[in-house]
Amino acid sequence: ASYLVSPQISESLQSTIKSLVDQGFTTVLIAASDFHEPLRISNELEKSVSVIRKPNLGYDFGSWAIANALVPNARHASEVLLMNDSLYFNNKKSYQFAETVRKANDSSFDVTSVTDSFLHSYHLQSYFLHFKNGAFGLKEIQRFMNRVRPQQDRDAVIFAYEIGFSLMARKYGITIGAIYPWNSFKSDKGNASIHSWRELMNLGWPFRGNGDFQFRRSSGNPHTAPV
Repeated sequence: ASYLVSPQISESLQSTIKSLVDQGFTTVLIAASDFHEPLRISNELEKSVSVIRKPNLGYDFGSWAIANALVPNARHASEVLLMNDSLYFNNKKSYQFAETVRKANDSSFDVTSVTDSFLHSYHLQSYFLHFKNGAFGLKEIQRFMNRVRPQQDRDAVIFAYEIGFSLMARKYGITIGAIYPWNSFKSDKGNASIHSWRELMNLGWPFRGNGDFQFRRSSGNPHTAPV
């Protein structure tokens, strides 16, 4: 899921897409934007990725819900990975992305994130959500995705969908957890992807965060930052 301010796909996003393709994922880019020009993406990747364009409404869960409706085969896949482009890919550490996917597959959870949080309530941080063993097709998860609707602001999205997803999963016995759980970091601010991104990179996550992260906004809904 990506919010684009111009037709040019960023180097970070193109590197992320390439890493997904290299790992064997059938990759779909859901691009939210306020413009109508064709996207500019490298010729190599253009042949390897499907693109869904949408208005800048609904945040990441809205984008994933649209993709879920338009790409029904995902419900039957043994492995599904939902990501957004709120962090910046470090090309020099691209090999670590493959390691992260391996760690998610080796985890004991049905749904695995990179980090989790106890901010407001325990939840997986949704910039990376990995479903294995067919978990994405479970009726409870599909019902949740089918009920996603646009929310009035980012906080409403966090409570309804990010926290809401984790609450739903635990209610129905769907196991969830993080590769690098909240107590792996010195920071106690509840958002390791922002406040402890250097520690996270040192642990093996190839994306750079920013402690002074400014949320990107547009005339519609702002694209979600890591939460």
